[in-house]
Amino acid sequence: MKLGFIALNFLAAVCSSSAVDLITPNTPTAGGNTAYPFWFTPCHYQQSYDASLFSLLGTNGGYINFVAFRGGSNNTTFNYAMTVSLSSTPLAYNALQNSFMANIGPDNAAVYSSNWTMGVFPPGNSPLQFQFVIPFSPPFFYNPTNGNLLLDILITNYVSTLSGLGPASLSSDGTFPNYPLMCRVFGYGNQFSPAPTNGAIYQSSGLVTEFGVTPIISPSYRIGKFTVLGTNVICGSTNGAPGVVYTLLTSTNLATANWVPITSNVFDTNGSFLFTNRVATNSDQEFYILNLASH
Repeated sequence: MKLGFIALNFLAAVCSSSAVDLITPNTPTAGGNTAYPFWFTPCHYQQSYDASLFSLLGTNGGYINFVAFRGGSNNTTFNYAMTVSLSSTPLAYNALQNSFMANIGPDNAAVYSSNWTMGVFPPGNSPLQFQFVIPFSPPFFYNPTNGNLLLDILITNYVSTLSGLGPASLSSDGTFPNYPLMCRVFGYGNQFSPAPTNGAIYQSSGLVTEFGVTPIISPSYRIGKFTVLGTNVICGSTNGAPGVVYTLLTSTNLATANWVPITSNVFDTNGSFLFTNRVATNSDQEFYILNLASH
């Protein structure tokens, strides 16, 4: 029986304002561990991200809807009094200053100001699993042409439901030779002092971060390579954006909604992906679709 294969374009690629998940640095596997910022209170933490990491936004910009971090297990609940702000810093990504105020851009806006709960989670079992999500309200409009992105987290207090245990350590990156295009500054006080106004600088390092992003003009991501080679199907694309999370799904029937995910990953630093799948033996047709929907 001769098998027919059809590669479908990602259906939402022609629509504007579709949300996607973006991981920085643009790799799902990087990461050591760090205690900052959630192990200390009061604590002030800033992290810059080079504008090139947000190439999917182009020159029209877009909205950042949440930030998320991944880490180890968390055995108890921590409640933090916390303010999160974003801005477009005029400084080079690796040129942050000791003074927190000196790093903040003119469009600085608070996107979260309330109590935030770091809940009980098992350790992440996938490089794409970011357990600790901070939703933004309102979202922050960011245009990479205005400068590099600055994330500012100010923690003034926290309460643990079980004493003697610390929160989860978070994944970080600062690995030679491919140092990330990030920089961080952080400092902490104690129960008798407020959060500091200055911190220590750590260049070319930072938390592995996932952002929920809605571009003003959505890029057109499509399955651009489709080859049948023996008993395998090779799918790929070269027109993605680095760090954007994608899922490749397959089905043997277009009339059903039963699309089965076969892989999830991120577009590499060149905006490409390549995946090999075994030919389905129970059908004379097979369809593929690329999904970039945000969670």
